[in-house]
Amino acid sequence: MDKVTAAKVFIDVVHSGSFTATTERLEMSRPMVTRYIESLEDWLQVRLLHRTTRKISLTSKGTQCLPQIEKWMNQADELVSMTGSHDRLTGTIRIATSTSFGFAKLSAAVTAFM
Repeated sequence: MDKVTAAKVFIDVVHSGSFTATTERLEMSRPMVTRYIESLEDWLQVRLLHRTTRKISLTSKGTQCLPQIEKWMNQADELVSMTGSHDRLTGTIRIATSTSFGFAKLSAAVTAFM
């Protein structure tokens, strides 16, 4: 399973205190939220949450892991924002051509592109 999504689900469950609230907020089924939490616990090889029918709480390891997982998610968000949106071009374009072709044909095309 996707570890980034599992981390998002874990953080949401911890802050909301409810699997049901997380399912509504993230528009997932309850079994899918449970699978993401179990996947994260399997990956880290530690139990992160105490689950009862009425309450969810962090284990001691969950308390230790939560700040690191939140930091990891913030770094992932920064990485995505750093790479920028894909609908905007950036960078330098270099074109090598003869001067006559540049003035005759290319200048109009570059102006339209800009």
